[in-house]
Amino acid sequence: SVAGASHKAAEEGKGAVNQMLNSIQEINRGNIDIMVQSAESNEAFANIVKVIGEISNKTKVINDIVFQTKLLSFNASIEAARAGEQGKGFSVVAEEVGNLAMMSGNAAKEITELLEMSIVKVEKTVEDTKSKLENLIAASQKKIEVGMGTAHNCGAALDEIVKNVSDMSQLVSEIASASQEQAQGVEEITRSMNQLDQVTQQNASATQQAAEATDELNGQANQLQLMVRDLVQTVRGG
Repeated sequence: SVAGASHKAAEEGKGAVNQMLNSIQEINRGNIDIMVQSAESNEAFANIVKVIGEISNKTKVINDIVFQTKLLSFNASIEAARAGEQGKGFSVVAEEVGNLAMMSGNAAKEITELLEMSIVKVEKTVEDTKSKLENLIAASQKKIEVGMGTAHNCGAALDEIVKNVSDMSQLVSEIASASQEQAQGVEEITRSMNQLDQVTQQNASATQQAAEATDELNGQANQLQLMVRDLVQTVRGG
């Protein structure tokens, strides 16, 4: 029936809405997982920055050692100059130590600059990634909320449709039952009318028979009246 088909369609629509709600909830859970992973990634980046900072601190120690080495090399050169001819070999060694200290200092300076650049880049990457993820998740969350609201509204509308279809099915059943009762009543009225027609026909037949009997009685009365008249005349004539 049409009502049954409508009820089935409404139930299928309600099932589809429920599936959509489940899918949206799955997406929401996925977004939560992304947020957790993002937090873990940020923590990992923070650890990298921490390690780079520790390396930078070690580089400062190296710079201090280089400075002390340069100072010692300078003092050794002075002492070698004072020693004259005997201090020439020591002077060469002191000069080489000074050169090594200078090379170490330059390398330490370059390492420090690279570390500082790395820290800036890592921190910027962390902030950019965090900001982009937050924006994406916020936009996705907003869409999910809108989708869930729409799905809930559709579900409520379908619930109302299912209820209305059920009410309509019940009403159709009641109308069908009332129509059947009405048909039975019409059938009974028809039978009563037929019976009444038969009684009317019987009454008409009886009326006709009574009229015929009345005519016959009138005829007999007329004959009797004639006979009485003849009898009176006979008596008078005698």
